[in-house]
Amino acid sequence: MSGTHNVFKTVSQVFGHRIQVIDSKQNSVAQGLLVLEAIKMLKKGYNACEIRNGIDTLIPRSKILVSVKNLDKMVASGRLNIHLASFIKFFGLYPVISINNKGVGIVDKIVWGINNRQKRLLKSMYEVMKSNTIESFAVTYVDDKDEAEKFVKDIEKLLGIESEYIVQCSSVIAAGAGKGALAIAYIRK
Repeated sequence: MSGTHNVFKTVSQVFGHRIQVIDSKQNSVAQGLLVLEAIKMLKKGYNACEIRNGIDTLIPRSKILVSVKNLDKMVASGRLNIHLASFIKFFGLYPVISINNKGVGIVDKIVWGINNRQKRLLKSMYEVMKSNTIESFAVTYVDDKDEAEKFVKDIEKLLGIESEYIVQCSSVIAAGAGKGALAIAYIRK
């Protein structure tokens, strides 16, 4: 999702197999879950190539769902087309943004009314659970820690597992997602 990957890939070639650069095709909290898995593998004694192979198998099983309260920042950052944003706003709709398997941002779902966004995210997780087991999940938020903590409790109750972590978004992501954004990421078994 950025040119940084290519720079690291080029520089890593100097170090041979000791350093592996992985295109997670994810960002934010979803990428964090993959990094956490890499750390677990490292602690178990896996080498760099084994960790890369392990993470490569997890990438297609990882996903992020981002709910935003305001579309203005997404339009300003170029993440959402201004015409689509105008249409969505006019009808009181709110997108749930995700990333496809090629690493490109997409509108995954549309929610009617801001008060339904957590319900929609919960429903999305329930739909995933029908055909998959969720191995791990984490949540990130912009500004509203109380809302995020309540959401984590609801997800933990639904999934029967604890969140790996809950964290406030970085300023870079907050600038694109806007105040009140809430995201959940997960890895399926």
